[in-house]
Amino acid sequence: MKKKNRIQDEVKNRDNLLAVANSEIESIKKRIEEKTGEALKLKENIDFCGTVIKDLRKEIWECAEELKIKKNSSILLENQANSLKRSNLQLKDCADSLHKQLSDTISRKSGDIMDAMIAQKRGCDVQHDRQVKTMKRTIQEMTMSSPSHGAKLKPYKDLKSPDSKKARLKSVLSYLKKEIGEDGFDGFVTDFVNYVAADPEFSFKLKLSDIVETARFRSHTIPRPAIVIVAVIAPAVSSTSTLSRRRATTTLRHSVLQARRH
Repeated sequence: MKKKNRIQDEVKNRDNLLAVANSEIESIKKRIEEKTGEALKLKENIDFCGTVIKDLRKEIWECAEELKIKKNSSILLENQANSLKRSNLQLKDCADSLHKQLSDTISRKSGDIMDAMIAQKRGCDVQHDRQVKTMKRTIQEMTMSSPSHGAKLKPYKDLKSPDSKKARLKSVLSYLKKEIGEDGFDGFVTDFVNYVAADPEFSFKLKLSDIVETARFRSHTIPRPAIVIVAVIAPAVSSTSTLSRRRATTTLRHSVLQARRH
């Protein structure tokens, strides 16, 4: 019985040893597989490095060829630069010669040039004086032709006496008559009054009642026949149509202007 147990123990020990050996074998196989993978990767890296080295050799050769070409170009450019330097020296000599000739010519002609400049300046001064005199004369004529004759006039709203207002009106009308012309002045006055009366920007309106009242108020400045005309025409106009009233109003203004002239 003891012998049998001993044999079983030995078998068990051998089985354990066999299991350990199998485990070591599997571990060794696994390590072999890992090393094989590493070897393959190393081979791939070696092949890649070989390709890189080949490309680098090709690039080095191309750079060497390009360097040769640039060296030849540099020699050519250096030759061209030397040629340009020689040309520049020749041009400088020519420029120095021309500058000397020009200096000599200027020295000889400086007197004539100075005289011509002085004469030109005198001519410009004379022309400028003429222009200034003409401008002053024009300004003086424009000033004298204006209603104020160049003076600062009092605002019309500040005029108190009828004589001062009448004088201001006469000066303005005289100026307008010069600008417009005597032949068309009456027509201008008529159109002007109609325009002001029709424009909403002005408070002045063309009404018969206002005309009659104005004629009465300013009887000392408007001749008596004008007031008579207003008194005669106003009643007739008030009873007519709108178109007839407009025509009568125009006739009334014209009659007042005619009466003023007479």
